[in-house]
Formats: sequence, structure tokens, C-alpha cells
Amino acid sequence: MKGGLLYLPSQADFLVVNQVLRLA
Repeated sequence: MKGGLLYLPSQADFLVVNQVLRLA
């Protein structure tokens, strides 16, 4: 991940992170 919670993601990045967490 691009730093995960260490940075403030844009709305698009936030949705992508959520998808990755669901698949993980």
C-alpha cells in the first residue's frame, strides 16, 4: 500500500484500499 493510514488518501484511493482489504 501507499503508506496506508499514514497518509490522507483521496476518495478514489480510499475506495481502492477498501477493496484490497476486502480481498485480503
